[in-house]
Amino acid sequence: MPKRAGLVHTMMALCAGSVIAQSGCGEHVLMVTLENLSTEATSISAYFRIDQDSFRTSAIGTSALTAAGSSFGIRPPEGRSGTLDVQVLAYKDSLPCALGTGSANADVSGTGPLRATAVLAPLSFSPCRANDAPVSYPIDAKIWASAPNNVWIAGKDAVVLHWNGALFENIALPDALLGSPKPHITAIRGDSQGNIWLTSDSSTVIRLDSSRNAAKIPVDLVASSTYSLTFSGVYAESGSALFSAFSPGLADGFIGIYSAATGRITATQATKLPTAIASGELHDVDCTSVSDCWFVGSDATVIHYSGGSYTKELVKSDASCGFTTSLVDIQSVAASTTKSQVKMVGKSGYFVAYQSTGTPCFYRDNLDSAGSPIQGDLLRISTRRSDEAIVVGKGVVYRWRTGGLLLLPGYENGTWQSVSALSSGFFMTDVSPVPSKIQYAALP
Repeated sequence: MPKRAGLVHTMMALCAGSVIAQSGCGEHVLMVTLENLSTEATSISAYFRIDQDSFRTSAIGTSALTAAGSSFGIRPPEGRSGTLDVQVLAYKDSLPCALGTGSANADVSGTGPLRATAVLAPLSFSPCRANDAPVSYPIDAKIWASAPNNVWIAGKDAVVLHWNGALFENIALPDALLGSPKPHITAIRGDSQGNIWLTSDSSTVIRLDSSRNAAKIPVDLVASSTYSLTFSGVYAESGSALFSAFSPGLADGFIGIYSAATGRITATQATKLPTAIASGELHDVDCTSVSDCWFVGSDATVIHYSGGSYTKELVKSDASCGFTTSLVDIQSVAASTTKSQVKMVGKSGYFVAYQSTGTPCFYRDNLDSAGSPIQGDLLRISTRRSDEAIVVGKGVVYRWRTGGLLLLPGYENGTWQSVSALSSGFFMTDVSPVPSKIQYAALP
């Protein structure tokens, strides 16, 4: 196995700038000097390798660079020759959106100190794309973030990517768990215990624990026949998890419940629930706790799971609550402990809200807060706080507040299919046959 280069953390202060020729700094180290470093940058990430080795990574705060004359050192392994390639990205506030990116390289054959310069080209920050690091970005990506420094992205062929506040890292799932062909990750979510739950289109659910150990969770099917499942959504907390699912070609949904006691998922066809429920495909689940969940899907399917019992909620055709409709293909839901704050979005520009005055009901609508018809499909929703959610879809991004859905301008055109909202802003990813765009936008 070839020896790899290593970042010299201690050299960043001792062997930089004007002191490089001083005693102790004459070893075989490549000193990379940064030009055009933004004054807003708070950290520097370096991805480096010799020739075609895999990239290694490391990061440092810009406060250390300032003391060292905006330089850092990389020590090549002893006895290696070849070209040391360094990709440098400057970041701000632990977000994966680079303020600037540049590169440097040097022939590390021979001995003695080496120098190179990385000129950082500035990049747009907000809204920004987080696609600049030399890593494998997922195709058709789904995203979940608990904080700016804990962002998980997964997609086609079970490609998984994690941002830790300083660096991107691809997480390789064992082939023995994935099978062949590799599954398509359909949803991703973490819990407070540090687990990451990944659902797929091949009846497969994988859990990564806080130590990155991967396990495939067995699935027991309670159904009228044997079906292959596409798991479409997941909520996890307190050692348990709940899943929405469907079987392609079958106009019926499945509800999965993971038991920490057995380590297994029981996936029950909606018509086989204790209270049989006729449903369409189930596309998403969101909960306020593991005992209070909302499942949504095609044919205006809304199922409320509360205290161990299931109730199907009807969706009316408008706020008058007069007529029931089945013409809403609901794609996503944002749960709330208050029924009037439960929000849903679907195809053809429809959203579903709750009318709590007069005759109460869930009803569909397709007019935004300005009274304009919503164009295109609404595909995902994520709660930012109790009175606000972010909605993404085909060519649109909305902010859903008390007054309705407000269109947010200025975003790249695309079919935005996944969103994860934080108090500071939101992340979103698009549908694409090439690596998905990953964007972050700050919001007040």
